[in-house]
Amino acid sequence: MAENPTPRAAATPARSSQPWLHQHGKEIQAFGTVRQFPIALAYETRMYACQRLNQLLADTQILYALYKKHHWLMRGATFYQLHLLLDKHADEQLALVDKIAERVQTLGGIAVSDPRHVAELTTVPRPPDGCEEVPAMLSRLLEAHEVILSNAH
Repeated sequence: MAENPTPRAAATPARSSQPWLHQHGKEIQAFGTVRQFPIALAYETRMYACQRLNQLLADTQILYALYKKHHWLMRGATFYQLHLLLDKHADEQLALVDKIAERVQTLGGIAVSDPRHVAELTTVPRPPDGCEEVPAMLSRLLEAHEVILSNAH
């Protein structure tokens, strides 16, 4: 025969370290919109700035990924030096990604972050899935920087 719990035990919710899985929330702000913040910038100005920054953010995230890809695929006599250099540049791009995303959020927007969405927005040309020769990889990185600079101007 099962024992009845005491009244105190029945009233106290069970504590558990089990995570709550499969949670879904209601979207409270759509991408491409900005919230009203008292920062002395007009709505249109903040919208435009967030659109431009999100473009820059998408391109910078792709540039970061290119640096990491080429870092992993580097080969040849200058492997070690280029491997280290590309990793350093990747770290610098990652720091920029964070700063740009935070600026979008500060303006009341939503920073692009999902890799699939980033891929839709970027203007940096997609590299081949395989490995290119070292000069082509380095050239691709320079061209990606040029695309970003051109868009920024």
